[in-house]
Amino acid sequence: MVEPCTVRALWREGEALLREQGVDAPKFDAAELLCHGAGFSRGELPLHLRDELSAAAARRVRALFARRARREPLQYLLGCWAFYGHPFRVGEGVLIPRPDTECLVEAVLARAPQGPCTIADLCSGSGCIAVALGAALPQSRVLAVEKSGRAFDYLQANIRLNRVANVWPVRGDVLRYQGVCPPLDVLVANPPYIRPEEMETLSPEVRAEPREALEAPERGLAFYRHFAAAYRPVLRPGGLLAVEIGCGQGAEVCALFRGQGYEGVTCLQDLGGLDRVVLGRRPK
Repeated sequence: MVEPCTVRALWREGEALLREQGVDAPKFDAAELLCHGAGFSRGELPLHLRDELSAAAARRVRALFARRARREPLQYLLGCWAFYGHPFRVGEGVLIPRPDTECLVEAVLARAPQGPCTIADLCSGSGCIAVALGAALPQSRVLAVEKSGRAFDYLQANIRLNRVANVWPVRGDVLRYQGVCPPLDVLVANPPYIRPEEMETLSPEVRAEPREALEAPERGLAFYRHFAAAYRPVLRPGGLLAVEIGCGQGAEVCALFRGQGYEGVTCLQDLGGLDRVVLGRRPK
């Protein structure tokens, strides 16, 4: 039988285990898992440090520590993760929302029409981009397009969770959706962009995410080529095309956009100073 122990002692135990297994932020992750398993919020943690957990609660927390030590993603273990101030259900089969993608949302919000408009979020995954845009632009209609069945379930759940009535889930293949897509004012996407040969260099946590949401052929550029060409007729004159890109892809994606006749093509950096977003407009 596992004896009760204090919250502080269990936190230290988890931190030591995760550090030993090479987890990047062992203290943070141990705290998040401890609070999740014990049933209180992270903000309440300082109030409970001297409390004793029951044997059952300690077992739950240690089981979470053990799974994280095996490099299961923290976000999957928690089941929910924040993006742009909104909560999102996440788990196996869906890409985890990342802070870098908030740069894409901010770039679109700074350039999108403030009145009624139609937006398509391609490769929507959890729906984090679509929900953030829909919430910030209540007069817009946002189409969240996702092919994967498992990801689509999360997409639908997150639209309900965030109560964004102007976001519509669409089960579809973005490589074909242009044939039925309505005229758009904004097309936004965080598509797969990792080169196949780079996949095995990723951390165990990233490799636990769906491969189809990460890897793209043609040196990671396949989706950008398709979007720039196939969706150009769908964009209204002056319509915005905005995509997240991977490290080192800025110049090539900008060249792809310019080659398809987009105007005002711009590459923006994230908070770490890395190229992260490429924007262009269909000529008026």
